[in-house]
Amino acid sequence: MSGVFQRTRTVALSAAWSLPALAQAGRGPCGERVLFDGGSGVQDGWKRPGLVGLAPQCLLRVDGRDESVVEAALDRIQTELVARRAPGLDGATGLAVLLGYECLSPGAGDPAAKPFPTILVFSVDRTVVLNPDGSARLTVCAAAAADVEADLVRWSQRLQRETPRVPGTSPTLVAQSVSTSLPRDRYIAAVVRLQRWITEGRIYQANLCQRFDATWRGDPLDYFESVAAHQTVPRSAFLSIDDFCLASFSPETFVTVDDGIIETLPIKGTRPRGATAEQERAAIDELLASPKDRAELLMIVDLERNDLGRLCRPGSVEVPELAALRSYPAVHHLVARVRGRLRDEVAWTEMVRAIFPGGSITGAPKKSAMERLRSVEPVARGPFTGSLFWCGDDGSVDSSILIRTAVFAGERVSIGAGGGIVADSIPEEEWAESNLKARALTCALGFDPEEVA
Repeated sequence: MSGVFQRTRTVALSAAWSLPALAQAGRGPCGERVLFDGGSGVQDGWKRPGLVGLAPQCLLRVDGRDESVVEAALDRIQTELVARRAPGLDGATGLAVLLGYECLSPGAGDPAAKPFPTILVFSVDRTVVLNPDGSARLTVCAAAAADVEADLVRWSQRLQRETPRVPGTSPTLVAQSVSTSLPRDRYIAAVVRLQRWITEGRIYQANLCQRFDATWRGDPLDYFESVAAHQTVPRSAFLSIDDFCLASFSPETFVTVDDGIIETLPIKGTRPRGATAEQERAAIDELLASPKDRAELLMIVDLERNDLGRLCRPGSVEVPELAALRSYPAVHHLVARVRGRLRDEVAWTEMVRAIFPGGSITGAPKKSAMERLRSVEPVARGPFTGSLFWCGDDGSVDSSILIRTAVFAGERVSIGAGGGIVADSIPEEEWAESNLKARALTCALGFDPEEVA
């Protein structure tokens, strides 16, 4: 888009409008739906909670992992980002960018990943943000001022006139089709194998993942709405086009960029929420006192410091938070914050090539850990543990790591889960932790991960 005109308007809407209802009303010509929900004041939330795209359009889709195709796609994204920039623009319009975990690893993974795009980019020139007082903030960006004003009037009138969608029933599951890529015995064997490489000094840590697959019936937006009612996390998002949908309930920030400052917030360490105040206190105390979880996080912090060091001004990288507690509806986590000031010439594509995928979902050293994981994970991860970016027209970047994420393609749904493996990991406990992380998403589809053979 070559346009540099951007305007906003605040309109009164019916209280019946929800973010999913707005996403449905604003779907694009090929079924594109874009929704970012930062929650209401959740810790580490992004700066534009509740943003929904109105008539977003698919700008680019890459299936497969041909290296030349992926590189050309990244260059095209960078060209588009530069073309969209102009003084005074707000970050409420921009690009939504999905990068699958293997997109920078040519040839990695299995043929079963083919239904999932490797790269998906939506141009989002109109957005709506729900304000705390019940009003809505519409933002439009276009090549001509007259087009901006006309769009503002058209969408204001449409949303005030239209009846919001009523949520349907969440997708139902054909139970006999449920499977996991790593049943219990194979998951434990994979942990043991990774620990052998750790003992040999080939890696220090690796984030092992399994994938649950099932058939389903229904609208993924209903599923998103059902889970979101109980999972208030800072990086929830919904993205769809044609027969592909992604419903994410991630609590993890991959990277943010604002006014030249880049931050990443890796997560390590997990404990379930307690049913009573005493259980809550015990879980928190155990997590904060755990040398294993702290060691896992320190390894990833060191990795992220090195990654940011390649992009930032010398001496600017710091760790203002280390092993801070974050509590979410189902679990407690430890989170670190690594921050630096970018060099002036750093482009989005250079940033991605330097730090993607996130260290918390690979291990350390990153390249060696990813190579070992490919030999023990029988299926490709696809979008799971990749990242979803919001690249604002003001140059800001917000992004998540796609954990706690359900991916829908046709009549298939896939949910990934995993955890960090270190030398003193207990294999059976690692398997149980992986299932704990998946449970909120799988139970909404009708199955418990520990009951899947």
